[in-house]
Amino acid sequence: MRKIILFLAFLLSFFSCKEEDFTNIPDARVYLTLTLDDYSSFKNGIGNSLVCPRDLKAKDMTGASYGYGGLILFHTMDSERVFVAYDRTCPFEVKASVKINVDGGQGVCPQCGSVFDLLTGYGAVVSGKAKYPLRSYTVHVYTSSVRGDELQVVN
Repeated sequence: MRKIILFLAFLLSFFSCKEEDFTNIPDARVYLTLTLDDYSSFKNGIGNSLVCPRDLKAKDMTGASYGYGGLILFHTMDSERVFVAYDRTCPFEVKASVKINVDGGQGVCPQCGSVFDLLTGYGAVVSGKAKYPLRSYTVHVYTSSVRGDELQVVN
């Protein structure tokens, strides 16, 4: 009987574990909703980005929260993850004041020089001191009969 209980406990612990994406960026609220038609070049162009809150229209800033260091919204070349959102905080520096800049399909840290791939949709480290990818957030795209396509970023 004892062996059965130990075996069941082992199975339960084995199947209850799931791998989560590691991030060393502190938790911060993320909530943003915008109408994609208001940002047509971002919506229609692979490799285009929005840096939040800098590039947002005033109406989209109401009630919005931008994570720890701001957000990068990026239009990827991945057909399954068309739009992605990353925290602008460098995972090597881990300071809200050190913000990743977008340079083509890459994110670049002005402090440590780390470079991150934005184009494929995963924020992976390309070069530099960083060991972890950019922190990503959940992106949903909804179609509304009133407002058209809406993009929502949450954590």
